[in-house]
Amino acid sequence: MVVKPAAETPLDAFAFADAAEAIGLPPGVINVVTGGRETGAALVDHPGVDKIAFTGSTAAGRVIAARCGERLIPVTLELGGKSPAVVLDDADAAQTLAALKGLSFMNSGQTCFLLSRVLVPRTRLDEFTQGLAEVAQELILGDPRDAATEQGPLVSERIRTRVRGYVEAGTAAGARVVTGGRDLPGAEGFFYEPTIMADVDHAGPLAQEEVFGPVVIVAPYDTDEDAVALANDTAYGLGGAVFSADDERALAHRAPHRDRDDRHQRLPARPRAAVRRLQGLGPRPRARTRGPRQLPEDQGRLPLTSLRSFRDRAATGPRHPVRYAKSRCSRCTPSSSWSSPSAYDRRR
Repeated sequence: MVVKPAAETPLDAFAFADAAEAIGLPPGVINVVTGGRETGAALVDHPGVDKIAFTGSTAAGRVIAARCGERLIPVTLELGGKSPAVVLDDADAAQTLAALKGLSFMNSGQTCFLLSRVLVPRTRLDEFTQGLAEVAQELILGDPRDAATEQGPLVSERIRTRVRGYVEAGTAAGARVVTGGRDLPGAEGFFYEPTIMADVDHAGPLAQEEVFGPVVIVAPYDTDEDAVALANDTAYGLGGAVFSADDERALAHRAPHRDRDDRHQRLPARPRAAVRRLQGLGPRPRARTRGPRQLPEDQGRLPLTSLRSFRDRAATGPRHPVRYAKSRCSRCTPSSSWSSPSAYDRRR
């Protein structure tokens, strides 16, 4: 297996390589190769690669899928998202806002299944708009290596420019910035303030396209059917959530989950609205069946090395300049590869 991380984010893949080495996986089982688009294209075209699994943008996914089709090899794609959070009228505000703090702003908004569209009853619009603004304002921005930090910078100036462009285009079209909407003043790094947008045109880019930054829109609905229609009114279908004080009512708005054996997982005798693209909200099997036996839940879990240990080593000085480069920028971090523990040992 070859792992090729994004050019801007190689360090987590190197931590994964450390974990593979630490648990004694045989040489060559896991290989880490860093680089940019040219490296990725070379891997997709390589005759020794029999399967591609890609996580990234929809545009890149289309190119990869087309190339895999030409080569007649299987491909798995996890692409963009514009996931909705449907807040029903009986939802507890404090619990919902506490959940959205992580689900709508995790990783500085650079998460494909981020709940970036919060749909709330019109009668509670002001309550949740103000509540979300307070959540955004209370987030602690800073160095990701600081345990107190809740949101770090964006990965590059290119991404920050993209995020800023979406917000500016939205405000030009009539949307309102409730809080945020600018680069963090005086900060060193690609920081962008957590942003809440209201009065957004649901047919516009801000509501329809993946921003990939800390930007959340809040939109009202009048009936549950209206909420379902708004939730489905997007080309994406990666994730979603329903918040309610009534579990039965919330489950009635979920979509069926299709597992790896292509079987619908539904709870019996429960109504379901046609939320056709909010996939993955239903109950998932606790363990998969493979042949005549059941796999235990904990089988296959690897004892990964602690992130704190990795951070400590990176902070105290790199053992290997390429593996523990302080810069996360592809312009500053040279491309490198790590193919196996034995090969890695020879580079020491």
